[in-house]
Amino acid sequence: MLDCVVHGWDVAQTIGVAFDPGADLVRYSLKVAALIPTGAASGDRPRTAFAPAVEISASSPALERLLGLVGRRPAAS
Repeated sequence: MLDCVVHGWDVAQTIGVAFDPGADLVRYSLKVAALIPTGAASGDRPRTAFAPAVEISASSPALERLLGLVGRRPAAS
């Protein structure tokens, strides 16, 4: 589900349309994304599925925090 939400956002950004996944999907995906090791890949901490996490304000909406955890930079942040 995490991939669907994140890549759905990617596609929406690419084609210039709004993306508003349900709050439950974002909440669940945020919990899963929080389990992904942060930083660059290393021998004992592979991170090949996503870019290194980027800092997003803790007060930002859940979708923006999720995107930051998987290396995306939402325009509003």
